[in-house]
Amino acid sequence: MSETTPQRSGLWIYFLLANIITWLGWIPALLITTHKGYPLPTIDYLTTHSGFQFVNTEHFWLTVAFTLAVYGPFIGACAALWRENDKQGLQSLWQRMIHWRIAPRWIWIILGMGLGFPLLAGGIGLLTGNAVFQAPVRSFSILFILGLFVYQFLTSGMEEPGWRGYLLPALEKRFPMDKVPVYLGLAWAVWHYPVTIYFTLQTMAQVTPIQALITILAALAGQTVSLIGMTYLYVWLMHKTNSLLLVSSLHALQNTASAVLFGLFAAQPMVTVVSAILPWVLIFFLEKKLGKENFPGQPHPI
Repeated sequence: MSETTPQRSGLWIYFLLANIITWLGWIPALLITTHKGYPLPTIDYLTTHSGFQFVNTEHFWLTVAFTLAVYGPFIGACAALWRENDKQGLQSLWQRMIHWRIAPRWIWIILGMGLGFPLLAGGIGLLTGNAVFQAPVRSFSILFILGLFVYQFLTSGMEEPGWRGYLLPALEKRFPMDKVPVYLGLAWAVWHYPVTIYFTLQTMAQVTPIQALITILAALAGQTVSLIGMTYLYVWLMHKTNSLLLVSSLHALQNTASAVLFGLFAAQPMVTVVSAILPWVLIFFLEKKLGKENFPGQPHPI
């Protein structure tokens, strides 16, 4: 009597590579560039400065390491799928990455979410006095905005084959559907923690260690809650369309719209809090309208 060979799990490979590759690229680059005064082409820098240029060869390679570090989840997904399914898993991932035949309403939905959240947060900030218009440092031409979107799609958007392409279905095989967005959002948030801690520390001066710790913990908690909320929406989109191209576009659009909008006015921290709450408002609405059985729904057949 033959025994069925258990499927090899690539989860540990995914988490190991996704985090280590990214953190090894981000952390040294951030520390060295800060110490030496080199800029990095973060989306916030690109929208608040008139240009970017390399200082020297060291600066060039640090920028390359920082930029390519975002591919940690993508590389981790490819390695995990190769272990589990050889070429079949990679072919499935690629098919979802290029899947564009979707109903037009989903394009309008991602435009609504990608543009709506930052516009609503900014509008609430202006109405409540927590934001004021300012003269932008650079011109936000259509060409610049399109270039920024493409840059974001090719960097941050390429996280999605890892998080939603591999980890989402991997978790759905192991946990109840109502737990999956929470676990996935938590993993996504933890992956961001090094840069969150770094940029939070950069905003603090002359504070006690206790104050710094409280501020960092608050920033991490806020980011975690926000990303878990966005994960519910991304999972819903994947279940309905099975298109990584769609969610990668949404990811890039949200980053681009937020950076451009916040380059046009100075905002208080309250606007960031509103930005974190808005996804949960939409989640509450969709759950009431569609029902929990349809939001975020069930996995789409692969």
